[in-house]
Amino acid sequence: MRLNRLAACVTVTLLLAAMVPRAQAQVGGPMSDYMLMRVCTASASPGAAILQGVVPGDAACVYSRQIANGETPPYTMRDFAPNYQIPTSSCPASYGPLLRGNVPVTIGGVTRNVTFSQTASNAICNKASLLSGAVFPDQTSVQYYDPSTGYGSIMGSSGPNGVTLNDSYNLFAQGATTGGIPSTPICKTSNPFVAARFTNSWVVGKSPVSAKIPGPIEYATVNLQLLTPDRYSIQQAAGTACSTPYVGSFHIWRIDWFLFFSGRHLPAVINTHYTQAASNNAGPGSAQQFERTYWTREFGLSRWEKWTRGDLITSGPSPATQAKALLQHATCAQVGRSAGVPHSIITNPADSHVTSSVVLSNVNGVYQRVVGPDGVTQTWYMTLCSDYTNIDRSTTGQSLPAIAPAYLLLWAP
Repeated sequence: MRLNRLAACVTVTLLLAAMVPRAQAQVGGPMSDYMLMRVCTASASPGAAILQGVVPGDAACVYSRQIANGETPPYTMRDFAPNYQIPTSSCPASYGPLLRGNVPVTIGGVTRNVTFSQTASNAICNKASLLSGAVFPDQTSVQYYDPSTGYGSIMGSSGPNGVTLNDSYNLFAQGATTGGIPSTPICKTSNPFVAARFTNSWVVGKSPVSAKIPGPIEYATVNLQLLTPDRYSIQQAAGTACSTPYVGSFHIWRIDWFLFFSGRHLPAVINTHYTQAASNNAGPGSAQQFERTYWTREFGLSRWEKWTRGDLITSGPSPATQAKALLQHATCAQVGRSAGVPHSIITNPADSHVTSSVVLSNVNGVYQRVVGPDGVTQTWYMTLCSDYTNIDRSTTGQSLPAIAPAYLLLWAP
């Protein structure tokens, strides 16, 4: 029975690969190229009309550019329905409930990149239930590309507890693999309550993106506090100069090929954000959780994963149990479907932190073995995942949601 299942998975993979044309990969350039979705156009002319329902990677997409401020996306990025199946006549599209678009938004002359998410009406052919007790937020986020430093970052995002602002005090990177030591010392000023306080906080990549695949491994440590809008307002009213305490978080990234759940094989800036950083700022230290994001030149933010260390004690199901449930629901972690090219994460070669490749297992779930600085081998389980490369061409001209009021200060001077 297991062999039959594995054979079926391989068949599904090959069919998907045949269905989705391989994109003509263009690699390199600024990190900003990987933070917004692209639209296909009738010609290379700046004013050329957008081709509705045509997607980067299609044979008809000869010319393309990033979507511009105020333009309505000609297609929508979707996640996958639980137990996703290849579209058939009885189920023409197995879409998940989230609709997404990665677009620029300008307010008061200031531009930010926004990943809009909204929950669709029930458009799932296979109505399998979601993970028991799990919370699936819309995960809308506000991002920033800093042309002065070349860094792309997430300034704020929604989550199970509402909107969170990534409040950055100081960002620094060390080692030959990174170069440059950017800084955001806004909290040291007398007027820290400005948008610049939240720039270069949750780092996702840096310019120039390598044209060589795989690119060099780069990393940075950020002194970060997750600041809620309510807490921000309290501090602003009290005249607090800087939020305290800060915790060091570790960010590491590189560009590499990745096979997305849709079967699209694309170069992606693959970023991992650990919740803690080692004291030498060259590794994740004793972090017990991390989030991994995938950024493509074609679509912007294209995939999100949450990983949990196996020894983390939670009030709910264990990380291993959650990983198995995620694997069974197959929204983006089905055995034989989403392995892609394993993404090996290594920090400073002089550091003792070493990790192996991401591996899929039909026994233990999705895991990553990690040898920490203390020499103890840990097991990391992927406990949540959303892959947004399930492209919906039927939503041409769909309007995007409004900016949540809590985010507006991220456009402040």
